[in-house]
Amino acid sequence: MKKFLALFLTIIMLLSMSLVAFGETHKNDYDIEQKYAELFVKKLGRTVEVHSPILLYNVKGNEEAICFSLGEKGYLIINKNDLSIPELSFEGKKPFIHLEKRYVYNGPLAYYELKGGKFFSLKAKKIINGNFKKIYDKNKIDKHSKLSEFENEIYTLNYSTRGVANEEYLSKSLKTWYKSGGYCGPIAAAITMMFYDEVVSEKYVDTDNENENDLIDIMAYYIDPDHSTNPGSSPNELRDGITSYLGGQNVNNYATKSTYNFNTIKSKINSNRPQIIGTANDPTYYDHWMTVHGYYDDGMDEYVIVNNGWGDNNVWLSSDRGTFDYLIYLWNN
Repeated sequence: MKKFLALFLTIIMLLSMSLVAFGETHKNDYDIEQKYAELFVKKLGRTVEVHSPILLYNVKGNEEAICFSLGEKGYLIINKNDLSIPELSFEGKKPFIHLEKRYVYNGPLAYYELKGGKFFSLKAKKIINGNFKKIYDKNKIDKHSKLSEFENEIYTLNYSTRGVANEEYLSKSLKTWYKSGGYCGPIAAAITMMFYDEVVSEKYVDTDNENENDLIDIMAYYIDPDHSTNPGSSPNELRDGITSYLGGQNVNNYATKSTYNFNTIKSKINSNRPQIIGTANDPTYYDHWMTVHGYYDDGMDEYVIVNNGWGDNNVWLSSDRGTFDYLIYLWNN
C-alpha cells in the first residue's frame, strides 16, 4: 500500500511538473508579442495589463495572430508573423475567450471558429460559405529586430511622459445600437442620422423615430428593402438609400461615396462629422459597415476608431488600406 501511494504521489508530481513546463513554454511562445503589445499600450498613454493570450489561425490553417486581454475588459490582437496590431479596444468585449477552441481570424472584425472543418461566424452565429473576398495573411519578418527597434523608438520619444499624440474624437458619443441579422448598413446609417439630429439639426430624425428599433427599420426600408431574401447592402445601396431618406427630411444634404482615405477620415472628424466605413473581408455580406467617430495618428501608427456595428464604440482598427474599401458620408447640396 505504501509503495502504491508513493508511486501515485510520484506520478502526480511528474504530471504537475509537466503542466508547469507546458505553461511556461506556452507563455514563452508569445513572449515577443506580449512585450511588443505592452510597449504599444504604453505608447498610447494607457496603463493596463496585457495578459491571457489566445492563439488565432488564418483561413489557410496557419498560426497568424495572438489575442491578448487588456485589463479587465479590453483586448488587443497582434500578428504573430510581423507584430502588426490590426485592432484593439480598451473597453470592448474580447472576441475570443476559450483556449481549447480553434479560432480563425481574417483581419479586423472577421472572427470565426473552426467547427468540423467549416467556418462558424462568431458574430453571425452560423456556418458561412468560406469564399473569402480577402485573406488576412502576413509575411514573416525578423521579430527580434522589430521589437528592438520599437523599444528604441518608444524610449527615444519618451511616450511614457509625452502622452498620446493626436487622438481625436467627435464631440458626442455615438449611439451603441444593434439589430441582429445582417443590418450593419442600416445600423450605421441610423447611428449617423442620430448624431446629425443631436449635433447639427433636429430635422434629421422625426421625434417619434428617435429610438433604436424604429430608426434602424426605417433606414433598412431605404437601404436594404429586399433584406428578407438578400440581406446586406452594397456601397451604392447605402449611399442611395441615405440620400433618399434625407430627401424627405427637409435638410440640405445628400450621401456621397469615396474610396477609403485616412486623410478624409481625419478631415471629417476634425470637422466633427461621422462617416460610415466598410471592410471587405466578410464572406457572407462582403462589406461590413461601421461608423467612424475618431482617429489616432502619431507619425508611426494610424488607427480609425469606430462603432463596430455590434454595439461597441471605441474599437481601434489599423488604417491599413488593405482593410477598408469605401467611405460613405454626408455632403451639402
